[in-house]
Amino acid sequence: WHADVAADLAGAKLDYVGSGRLLTNFSDLMMTDAQRAIHARFPDPLLRELLVDACNERLLRHDVYVRGTRRLTAGARDAALEAVTIALLTAPEDVAYSVTMPAGRASLSEDYYRPMIQRLAEGPCTLGELFQLPALAGHARNPTEVVGMLVGSGQAAVVARPGAALNTAARHFNALNLRRYLRVDTMNNASAMACPALAGGLPMPLASFYIAERFAAAGGIDAASIDTARWARDFAPPDTPPEQIAAFAQQMTEVLHHQGKLWRWLGIA
Repeated sequence: WHADVAADLAGAKLDYVGSGRLLTNFSDLMMTDAQRAIHARFPDPLLRELLVDACNERLLRHDVYVRGTRRLTAGARDAALEAVTIALLTAPEDVAYSVTMPAGRASLSEDYYRPMIQRLAEGPCTLGELFQLPALAGHARNPTEVVGMLVGSGQAAVVARPGAALNTAARHFNALNLRRYLRVDTMNNASAMACPALAGGLPMPLASFYIAERFAAAGGIDAASIDTARWARDFAPPDTPPEQIAAFAQQMTEVLHHQGKLWRWLGIA
């Protein structure tokens, strides 16, 4: 149980601070109204976590523990979050304004979020910059909700090191991953490209990984000038039918159209 793990880790001076999956930290999204009414009756935080587990029948947690915990005031937390830079990972037209959670569908106010999405489509920026948009004048500043919903839904990512470019270690790691895992039958498998700007991995299918690597090697030139047909021929086995090569080339063109600017913003090319 969560309480048993927390008790054991307390011996190492580690304190539970929350879930590594951002959206699960919002009780409104994890429990129904009736479940939250029961949850609110218990002041013990360990028992409250047990109730969340029981309501969701989850067997595996994604807990984060910290040694030497220093709790922030709400004001200090919000100020720190407003200084965080985020990048939009999804094409603006594909952004989902609702998320399926255990408590049901969580809807994002389009009046509130659409101006943010439009700004992020122009490049990464801080949460504080988003709240200063003229279209959001008069709206409440709620950085915990915004970062939770956009980053937690996988539609945006925290840019931990703005301006950081691919370094030698990241390039070698990415090249090794491609050589080891990329084949025609694995091109749609999930993967992640080492990205120093994110201080971690940028999620993408292996096919997009290949395109990003070629794009980076080309020096991030204008995507429209790239001969994706040649890239497709380089990727495909010798006996690949011409129509399949043409399909690969079309897919590469579409990926570059949607992701090329993001890769530049994140220092990949």
